[in-house]
Amino acid sequence: MNVEAHFTGRHVVITGGSSGIGRALARALCQRGAHHRRGRYRARQRRRTRSRQGACLVRVQVLGSVPLREIRCAEAEPERLGGDVLGLDERLSFEVQGDTVVGDLYRPQAPGRGGGLPAVVVVGPMTNVKEQVTGVYARALAARGIAALAIDHQHFGQSGGQPRQYEHHGRKRVDLVAALDVLEALPGVDARRLGMVGVCLGAGYAASAVAVDARPRVLVGMAGYYRDPAEMRLRDAAGFDARIDQGRLARQHDEATGIAQTIPAAAMVGDAAMQTADTVDDYTRRAAMPAYTNALAVMSREHFLPFDVQALAPAIRVPTLLLHSERALSPVWARRFFGALPCMKQWQEVESVGQTDFYDQRRLVDDCCDRAAAFLVRCLD
Repeated sequence: MNVEAHFTGRHVVITGGSSGIGRALARALCQRGAHHRRGRYRARQRRRTRSRQGACLVRVQVLGSVPLREIRCAEAEPERLGGDVLGLDERLSFEVQGDTVVGDLYRPQAPGRGGGLPAVVVVGPMTNVKEQVTGVYARALAARGIAALAIDHQHFGQSGGQPRQYEHHGRKRVDLVAALDVLEALPGVDARRLGMVGVCLGAGYAASAVAVDARPRVLVGMAGYYRDPAEMRLRDAAGFDARIDQGRLARQHDEATGIAQTIPAAAMVGDAAMQTADTVDDYTRRAAMPAYTNALAVMSREHFLPFDVQALAPAIRVPTLLLHSERALSPVWARRFFGALPCMKQWQEVESVGQTDFYDQRRLVDDCCDRAAAFLVRCLD
């Protein structure tokens, strides 16, 4: 069978998906990032469900006798993504500062013990949406017994907020505190067993929430970007301050005209927020999808550039696990952050090619989530 499609972040409706060939197909699609809906639908119901979910239609023709183990999706990417939880994601929405924030909740197949499931909010890289890195890790953690919520922050994806593509660490922290409110109130979740998991810059955002909110009892950072603005300014004070001024002027322009100036989030030429080859490949090819906009509001620089993750370390008082690689982003800053933590802490080395293979490569995602889940369960029990 050959399915010529890229399913990451897509919703797929499969009829007859509860057994046999349908179930094998469902598993294959989920392993490649699809959100699966299965059930017994008549033709009209199928059309209505596809329209409501924005699902893609997959027609499969099986000729002759085919062993189930031989049913495969086209290998658009080698062994991408890291979870297999069928039909268990739930769309949630909640209000934050007058805007609607939308998230996907992934629940384990097995129910939690008497008090309910442990649960985490998963936080991702700058400008990412819930169908990308956070969805990958939320799905994989759910497969390991932990309920996980991935959200579109204000200004991104399906969530509200103007201007669009506005990266503001203070607003992201407010989103995360509100997401904890949601998890705390969910049936089947143990409100005493909450945590935060961050990937790349999401580790810094997760730390900022843990620093001000006592409810998360554990923090996990994976390939975290633990920014040190003081060192950045020392390297190029004039350039650093000029970009902050650029952000301030862009904000004033937006306030005066209602028009937000943008640059690419990732590009190799011109002005862009990220300009490494692996990041550009991820943002513009591997993780490209209709739900994602490869752009950053220039006014973000006013607040993003001074965001000091290192300064948060002394305020972290809960058990913390940092998973990092010598080839990931800024290992020196990661060790500096780890060294300043006053809490019970663990550092674990992970082998990677670079930074962005943490985002979607199945072997690496599974390895990180195995380690993270073991730490989360141990600390939350």
